[in-house]
Amino acid sequence: MTLVIDGISDRAEGVGREGGRAVFVPFAIPGERVTVAEASRSRRRSARLLRVDAPSPDRVTPDCRVFGECGGCQLRHVRYPAQLALKARILQDALRTVARLEAGPIEVAPSPRTLGYRNHVRVRVEAGPDGGARFGFFGEESRRLVPFERCQLMPEPFLPALEALREPLGRLARRRRLAGEVWLRHAENTGETLVTLVGLLPGDGVEALAAVPGMCGVLHKPSSRERPAARPLWGKDHLVEEALGVRFSLRAESFFQVNTPQARALFSRVVSLAGRPAGPIVDAYCGVGVLARLLAARGWRAVGIELQHDTVEWARRDASADPQPVEFIAGAVEEALPRLVKEGLRPAAAILDPPRAGCHERVLDSLRQAEVRRLIMVSCHPGTLARDLHRLFGRGYRLGGIEAFDMFPHTAHLECLATLDLG
Repeated sequence: MTLVIDGISDRAEGVGREGGRAVFVPFAIPGERVTVAEASRSRRRSARLLRVDAPSPDRVTPDCRVFGECGGCQLRHVRYPAQLALKARILQDALRTVARLEAGPIEVAPSPRTLGYRNHVRVRVEAGPDGGARFGFFGEESRRLVPFERCQLMPEPFLPALEALREPLGRLARRRRLAGEVWLRHAENTGETLVTLVGLLPGDGVEALAAVPGMCGVLHKPSSRERPAARPLWGKDHLVEEALGVRFSLRAESFFQVNTPQARALFSRVVSLAGRPAGPIVDAYCGVGVLARLLAARGWRAVGIELQHDTVEWARRDASADPQPVEFIAGAVEEALPRLVKEGLRPAAAILDPPRAGCHERVLDSLRQAEVRRLIMVSCHPGTLARDLHRLFGRGYRLGGIEAFDMFPHTAHLECLATLDLG
């Protein structure tokens, strides 16, 4: 089957049409003519790319030998400036179809680095055919390990850590079935590296890791579940990072943006959009509390709400020496925010940075009930952002602006930033 690709899906697949139906083709680029083999005739019709008959001028040869097998990257075959344009188009499409909004041109801030930018990686470990250990990632929508020698999205400090584990894990693989993960986390601004062994106890591997330059802690978790928390085998149970003058702790389970320079740019923009302090401000889904602390330092009375109790305890500890206090509340935002509003809290502004599922309706209702004048929404999912914007339009909010940050070069993912005002 021959298709002309004229669209892009939210998964960065090329979209063509056959018989009036959309056909989704991974690794095809808008403007190309391609030959494909149908892979699925389900409700979401997909096809496998066989040949590019008329390539886009934006097509390049991928510089990764496992691209197309590994599930990590979807856009390695596209020039980087064109990746930004495609991501802007994905966001525009979501706004038009879900929020019923014609947004016009959207600026996507490029990442300062397109390689080596990931400060946190979870690497799968399995026994190789030679009996030793091999590292890799799962393939796209599969549980099949795709091994790598090195992933170019990882920073340099991760390489000696993995190399230090290769022999100890190989010896472990020869004694019993080997299956687990190695979580690596690096603090770009302090130089600390934290490694968590998940489902793995390689014995002398801990000693080998401790000798890696910059290593601050080696931890163990029995499984990848949130509980129990990782426990230290050597060194500290966290690392320390810094952003815009705020120092904070990251544990094995902590959420933080994977691209540190882009995170700084995003934080700076959010603080700027919040404007001059005008009373209380809520940082909903606040994570480790960096934004709440930055806003407090500029004179806002900041209240951070976060679901994970352990994360809140660490945020309180980190903020305890700050000159301006921050109130951190542990609990689901859809429960804590309505309670605070009922108790009389009237924020002048709110930051919303929910998980991919977006905001609960009760959160949006509470914001309107409290007559919060300015909302700043951060989202890693254009579709759920568009849905939440549409719901807020129905509650009397209007869009002040929308922009995006490329937090994840070479992937389909995009960090979006929208500002809304009441009335």
